[in-house]
Amino acid sequence: MDFALTEEQLMLQESIGGYLRSACPLDSVRESSESGDTHTPKIASGLVELGAAGILIPDQFGGVGMGLLEAALISEALGAVVAPVAFVASSVMAPIALLGAGSDQQKEAWLPQVANGEIVIGVGVSEHIGRRETNGIVADKGTLNGKAMFVLDSMDADALIVADTSGRLYLVRTDNVTRNKLKTVDRT
Repeated sequence: MDFALTEEQLMLQESIGGYLRSACPLDSVRESSESGDTHTPKIASGLVELGAAGILIPDQFGGVGMGLLEAALISEALGAVVAPVAFVASSVMAPIALLGAGSDQQKEAWLPQVANGEIVIGVGVSEHIGRRETNGIVADKGTLNGKAMFVLDSMDADALIVADTSGRLYLVRTDNVTRNKLKTVDRT
């Protein structure tokens, strides 16, 4: 068995890494951290041009149609420079959820927008896995109520995928969602 990266994967790794090394100097990352900016549109648009936003999205929906290893290579490059962009929730978790559980209409409506960088989708499923006393989303008669404590990329999201207390997933626009930023130990 050969576990080496393919030539295509090496090219992806180098193109994403090279772009990020030039687009994310340490000073700009520090500025983003101090200002509280968690998403830098200029850097994100460069990643869209390189196909990162649609890495897991099939080409029929405007994506690149690669796999989790390629997404991991992009994540590694983002982590190496502490890039202030939304990626894991919007470009990995959300497409996996939509492809696995979304209706055809949802796939057609949302996946192309993720792939071309028009929207960011946040993901909040931790309350279902490790619910805290005062948190949790409850679905009742077409309405979601409650609190999701840790939602990846929520502050920059146009929509959210959240799990209710029974584990069902919901895709909701952020128009009527109240979001509060939590200060954590590591601001990056």
